[in-house]
Amino acid sequence: VTIPDSVTSIGYAAFYLCDNLQSITIPNSVTTIGNSALRYCSDLTYVKIGNSVNSIGESAFQQCNSLETLEIPDNVTTIGDYAFFNCPKLEEVIISNSVSIINKSVFRQCTDLKSIKIPESVTTIGEVAFFNCSELANLVIPTTVKDISNEAFRYCGKLANVVISSNTRQHGTSVFSNISSNPSLYYYDMTSQPYNYYVGELDSNNQIVKKDPVEVTYASVITSNTDITNNDLSYAGYTLTIPTTPYKCTYTTTGNVTETIENI
Repeated sequence: VTIPDSVTSIGYAAFYLCDNLQSITIPNSVTTIGNSALRYCSDLTYVKIGNSVNSIGESAFQQCNSLETLEIPDNVTTIGDYAFFNCPKLEEVIISNSVSIINKSVFRQCTDLKSIKIPESVTTIGEVAFFNCSELANLVIPTTVKDISNEAFRYCGKLANVVISSNTRQHGTSVFSNISSNPSLYYYDMTSQPYNYYVGELDSNNQIVKKDPVEVTYASVITSNTDITNNDLSYAGYTLTIPTTPYKCTYTTTGNVTETIENI
């Protein structure tokens, strides 16, 4: 389906249960995609969202069982609850740089989701937003995110590498419950300068905290030991750090005495 340029809005349940619909191109004239607009379009594999869309409604693409990739254009500022809930073949999502809130259950049970880049515009990740995204392995929470609600990443069973900063408040007892059994977690402390990375661990509330005893680490160590890249870190507002090597200086005084200064 190609929607004509005369259309400015796709209304409530406009294509609801069109289970033979395989592709749709939404033109630049459209500014809003309504609630449940393409819900239960089970054969939908391709969606092109026009650059003028600024709002994607609740459950707009819920249970589009064949949808595999999605790019959310930069003008989109609002994504409603359950917008992509239970899209089991959705593997990759690029979120626009204008979205500030990832709402409740937006990507819940997207069980094939392997890649998600969260932009620095995001300040809040809602309850169960990525619940049971069981193939998600790597996650960098931008330093701009202030709040992650309960169970946001619960049952992400392959989530093995996570970077999070002290700017982010983790709410409830199950934010990172039931992730990989032996994850590599990293906590970036921004409470005072210089900002440092620390090896993290899950506390009794399944929240990421500094490991006890404290163990400093570096961006270069994270990128060497995980699939997280320098680009992933810088995109999310993190500094790129490497271990510093202490220098040793040996010299001879005018009195012909050899002395050494270490750790300079």
